[in-house]
Amino acid sequence: MSFTPDDRTRALIFDLDGTLLDTMPIHFEAWREILRNEGIPLEKELFQQLGGLSSVAIVDALNQRFSRSFSPMALAVAKDRAYLQKIKEVKPIGGVARILCRYAGELPIGIATNECRAVTSVTLRSTGFASLVQTVVTSDDVDHAKPAPDIFLECARRLGVDPVRCHVFEDSDSGLQAARDAGMSVSDVRLFPQEEGIGCPQTEE
Repeated sequence: MSFTPDDRTRALIFDLDGTLLDTMPIHFEAWREILRNEGIPLEKELFQQLGGLSSVAIVDALNQRFSRSFSPMALAVAKDRAYLQKIKEVKPIGGVARILCRYAGELPIGIATNECRAVTSVTLRSTGFASLVQTVVTSDDVDHAKPAPDIFLECARRLGVDPVRCHVFEDSDSGLQAARDAGMSVSDVRLFPQEEGIGCPQTEE
């Protein structure tokens, strides 16, 4: 696939899970493992409906759906631990990763994710993308995660770029809405053709 920034674009901002990296199957397995221990069968359809939410928000939704009273933070930490055990299985998403690598060094690059900082940092280092981005904003850095625009606005602020001059790559409805509410142009990567390989030496082992 091809992407060319328009004349107003001065920075690129990427969501992480499901956009830049194919982490969603691993997140699903981690959630399913943790919830199985609690007697809750997590179906893929429900997991997809919760896509784009922070881990704490996912636990809140599960509590409501299953009439449970899990501690959002405790269950999120347990899920993160299960996810990190599988971190080596994470692979970049070809076309989107190629765009980031193409413009790294030419345009400021930011990551804006609903994931927590600890997991995000490990994921970026493990996949080799940490050195290619200028700033990373996580749910730990703002008062309100996506679908609120706070994460994207903070990312633009750290990059020193007007939000209207930022272009966002996202894979969830909540993320797309957050970016639009921040005044940014967006690409819905779910509409991109799937591509193999990444064409980015920094992330190849």
